Amino acid sequence: MFKNSLFVKILLIFTLPALGILYFSTLLVYDKINTLSDITNIQKDIRYILYTERLINSLQKERGLAVIYLTSKKDKEKYILQKKKTDSYYKEFLEEIENINKNIKQLTFSVPKIQKIFSNFSFLRQQIDTQQLDAYSVILEYSYINESLLDTIYAIKPINSATKFNTKFSYIVNILLAKESAGVERALTSINIVLKSIPEDNYKKLLHTYSTQKINLKEFLLKADIEEIEFYNKLQNTLYTKKVYEIRNNLKELILNNKLDIQTWWEISTLRIEDLGKLHKFVSSDILKLSQKIQKEATTSQILSLSFLFICFATLISLLFVLKAIVFNQQKNFNKLEKQQNIYKILSRVNKLILKVKNRKKLFIKVLNSIDNIEPDIKLSMI
Repeated sequence: MFKNSLFVKILLIFTLPALGILYFSTLLVYDKINTLSDITNIQKDIRYILYTERLINSLQKERGLAVIYLTSKKDKEKYILQKKKTDSYYKEFLEEIENINKNIKQLTFSVPKIQKIFSNFSFLRQQIDTQQLDAYSVILEYSYINESLLDTIYAIKPINSATKFNTKFSYIVNILLAKESAGVERALTSINIVLKSIPEDNYKKLLHTYSTQKINLKEFLLKADIEEIEFYNKLQNTLYTKKVYEIRNNLKELILNNKLDIQTWWEISTLRIEDLGKLHKFVSSDILKLSQKIQKEATTSQILSLSFLFICFATLISLLFVLKAIVFNQQKNFNKLEKQQNIYKILSRVNKLILKVKNRKKLFIKVLNSIDNIEPDIKLSMI
């Protein structure tokens, strides 16, 4: 009875807090393991974005050259060469998907859509080669492909424990949207230059591309770091970027007066689009560095958490052994005390018999009977 009661009391007093610490340290370790797993996927996400951006960039150039080819029959060789580059980038894109698709599960639902689109891509090119499509339809078809590719980037889920990464990821998308819109602007303006006129409907589409670029770049600037803003401002101060804005402001006059040729426009607009590509790479490289830093911190935190868990577990085990030793010693002392008390009881009985019985023989018999009538547990404690 003593043993069970004492053990339960000591267990409740000392081990419950230790078990609580062990429980919460286990949760901490589990959280760090999940965090590290998420952060490990960041680099795979960045690689996927880079391969996707490269394919989009190639499609943007192919779209522009296809428009020029359809409207002016110029740059056919450049168009054919660009198609080969696009095929190469698409092959690399598919290879990259095979490498990371197991890790980025959310891509499973969006990538088949891209593969289906590209399965019909050869038919679109055939229509362009045989002049069965007009320039505006070509822009729409290519834009749809690029938007679908951008959708796969949207499908990448944010990292729960990496707020800064999520912020940077959001304005990477803004940069890519601005870049895609700049590509559409290049194609639409090219049509206007070839036609030497600006239809009202076309001009509205151009204004939409201007607004889209402005909104997305503004979103980027609101969330970007100082270094990224400085890099962007440096790109904005280039002569060809200023020239693009100048052409925008005087587009109707330049086209109607035949003061803007297709070659000049293609070169300066391409340089500006490539600048947006440089901005994307700059931010992506910064994210890659950030992910490596976060991964290192998460690994350190995981090691510390595992160490703390091990210490808690070792402390609990040690505490249980200490409790066992305490209970064993207390039980030993209790048994010793109980044995002494039983001996005193027997001696007390014998002393009473000695005072009452005068005959030695009768006295021995009564003492033996008295001892024989002792409770079994008292006898056992005296052994």
